[in-house]
Amino acid sequence: MGQLIKLQDHISRYETDIFHYPGQFIRLKNDRYKRLKEQWQEQLSEPPVTDELESIEKKSFFRKLRSQKVEPEELEPTVELPETESELKHWFLDQLIDFQLRWASGTIQEISYPDSSLQEDEQLKYFLQRFPDSYLLMYQPLFQIKKAIIDGGILFITPLEILCISFLDSVDSSAIYEPLDERRWLKKTENTEKTILNPMLQLNRVEKMVRSLLDYHDIQFPVKKTLITKKASIHSIQAHLNTDFIDKHIYDQWFMKHRTGRTPLKYQQLKVAEALLSHTQTTSFKRPEWDEPDNDFMQHPGD
Repeated sequence: MGQLIKLQDHISRYETDIFHYPGQFIRLKNDRYKRLKEQWQEQLSEPPVTDELESIEKKSFFRKLRSQKVEPEELEPTVELPETESELKHWFLDQLIDFQLRWASGTIQEISYPDSSLQEDEQLKYFLQRFPDSYLLMYQPLFQIKKAIIDGGILFITPLEILCISFLDSVDSSAIYEPLDERRWLKKTENTEKTILNPMLQLNRVEKMVRSLLDYHDIQFPVKKTLITKKASIHSIQAHLNTDFIDKHIYDQWFMKHRTGRTPLKYQQLKVAEALLSHTQTTSFKRPEWDEPDNDFMQHPGD
């Protein structure tokens, strides 16, 4: 899964040591899933139970793994023990969303407070759950450039390049996007036509900013603009250098190329992440003395 190294203006432990935490996250995640799978296999190998209380405890397997402090008789049999490893993986990834949000909004001494809506942000889940561990995500980061604050949108730092990403989301598969002029695009469906702001304007600003920051740090690394619509079409687009237009006709191909990538973390990639993080805005607060650092899900679920 992708690693969330910067969330909006929240503090992140990745800012304190980008060369340590990405590797630690991968090790923790792999170890935690191995242990979880062993627990799950042990549960599956247990003989069938007839006692009502034991049945409730078994159906509450996942709740135990979250370390909820409740008595067995208080548990409601609402969560079934998964029958397949695929279901187990999906549950595990869902729990990691909360873990990643906590990692991307706190250090040992400081903390930020993410909006609760981020727990259900499908776009954020998409990047965190469906791409390799070696992909580093900056999600809606705010950059301080001289006296200006610039919204970085979505930046995916892969081992080989930086993807500056924007979406043209449409649930209508008949929708077609095409440029009108430098500032306007047209969105056409079977029944309507409307103009929208040229989505490349924001992507161009972000790309220019990223390139200037890399130049400032004397770092050479590819930067690519990527405009995505999963269900609609993009027409009448001329080829642009370092720009990918991904519509419904080639989305699956683009997605599988990145999803199945097995390139490990690279030193230059981490240098790039360190450079970009050093220019982001951070709003955080000292942890109260009674506020202990999170007991990481990856280390203590069900222990």
